[in-house]
Amino acid sequence: MTSDAESEQLLSDDGSSNVDAEGPKVKTCTYNANEMGPNFSFKLGMHFTSIEEFKNAIREKVVKYVESQLGDDKRTNPGSTTILKTDEYQLGDDKRIFLRAYLSLRLVIEGFLHACRPLMGLDGCFLNGKYGGILLVAIGRNPNDQYFPLAVVVVEGLVQVLEKYPRSEHRLCVRHIYLNMKRKYGGATILRDRMLACSKATYFAAWEREMMDLKELNSDIHKWLAEHDAHTWAKSHFSEWSKSDIIMSNISVF
Repeated sequence: MTSDAESEQLLSDDGSSNVDAEGPKVKTCTYNANEMGPNFSFKLGMHFTSIEEFKNAIREKVVKYVESQLGDDKRTNPGSTTILKTDEYQLGDDKRIFLRAYLSLRLVIEGFLHACRPLMGLDGCFLNGKYGGILLVAIGRNPNDQYFPLAVVVVEGLVQVLEKYPRSEHRLCVRHIYLNMKRKYGGATILRDRMLACSKATYFAAWEREMMDLKELNSDIHKWLAEHDAHTWAKSHFSEWSKSDIIMSNISVF
């Protein structure tokens, strides 16, 4: 039990607690677009004239940050290639939004040109956030037949690759074909193994035999797989020009 004398010691002369009930005061400042740069930071209490100015500031900060990162990579790795694409038409000449970025280090490219076969694979994932896009990694094969990352890009899609290099031999990753099949028909282990057997068959007669076994197991999957050009996923149909029988481009495989 606390006495009145002890209670009075807990109060100040004006009868209020010594602890400031309002808390620490926050210093305020006004946003200045001219100060925007790679080292710019938003501060607690910063004032904006409108919500639109605040959104534009965030967009510009993202662009400046990516520009700074790509610039640092290019300065510390002379000869490297960096590309940043923004769109100024949607928001006006003085406002930009991020579209795509590309980064490839010089030493990596030199290693590819001097030690690797002329093979490239694309491994990536869809960016399922608010802004979408695809994160891709261009992959080669080193002399030990291991993965050799070449470049990192953020793009809208892959159609441009097929259009720009129409005469190159394009292949499909069997793992991705299987995942698409699994979403549509289910993915029992035996179906996966049968599809892989079709892809790994090294001569035409063996491929036909494996396809017939798949048809007996599931005619719908056989029909669906047959609609894909075998030259893009079956070893028995690969050309001899590329000197490669790789059927998967993913770092994570079966």
